[in-house]
Amino acid sequence: MSHKEEFFSDEEDSTYYYLDFEVHSLTDIENMIEYIKSIKDDDEAAHSCEDKLREEFIVAIAKGRLEEQLNTAANLVLSTNDIKFARWCA
Repeated sequence: MSHKEEFFSDEEDSTYYYLDFEVHSLTDIENMIEYIKSIKDDDEAAHSCEDKLREEFIVAIAKGRLEEQLNTAANLVLSTNDIKFARWCA
């Protein structure tokens, strides 16, 4: 089972999988966006996952992943701005 399959397989302990999330493909980005949409009623969790997605996207760029799909990947990552939940920091 890949890390992305594990990430979405156990909703009761999503924190473990959240910490293990990495961007290796457009599918990873799409899966995280769908996950954020599914938890948008929990503002803190959705915001944390959005931050994690953006952090891992930057790591993927730095490591040379997604080079041929960079524009598409960047637009996908930025599409989370359209998901309605409160974004705030304490």
